[in-house]
Amino acid sequence: STNNVYAESNSNTITANLPGSVAIRLLNAEGTAEISSLDFNNLTPTPQGTTASKSFIVDVATSNPTGYKLYMQSDYQDSNHNYTTNLTHTDTDVTDSIPTSTTSGSKVYWNYVNPLTNSGSSNPTPSLIPPYGTPDKIAQYFSPTNSHQSTIDINVGIDTTIVSGTYENELLFSAVGNPTT
Repeated sequence: STNNVYAESNSNTITANLPGSVAIRLLNAEGTAEISSLDFNNLTPTPQGTTASKSFIVDVATSNPTGYKLYMQSDYQDSNHNYTTNLTHTDTDVTDSIPTSTTSGSKVYWNYVNPLTNSGSSNPTPSLIPPYGTPDKIAQYFSPTNSHQSTIDINVGIDTTIVSGTYENELLFSAVGNPTT
């Protein structure tokens, strides 16, 4: 007896016609120049702890008729290729890192102020740096715009318990057009 095997394949082309486009630029705190990094140079640790804050602007333009949502997450892999929200020392032999933390009294930390959840607040609440795969929504806009700006504040705290040197992480910003009906 002969067994016959029949196979059939079919391919369909799916086309999505998206209305509009979205573009993101990172600007200095004054909004006058594009930036690719935010440096906390010359931050001197003390036993009591040293803190610093820096701001930058995320500028989004979209022609989408219903606007956009903007998300942020850490996109940094340590020397073992694990995603981390910590600021990691650039010397891979150094195991010290600066964790994301909002714990009161912590001397070694980094965090950020979410402009969406702290809009208009005179006493903003810091947020943990969101891990890769779980972004925070940090802005939204509901119409086309040539420039909608959101200010992000990054806070860093250090003390003398960590090794001196350069620590780094990368933040990923994603703008997604709002759906149209």
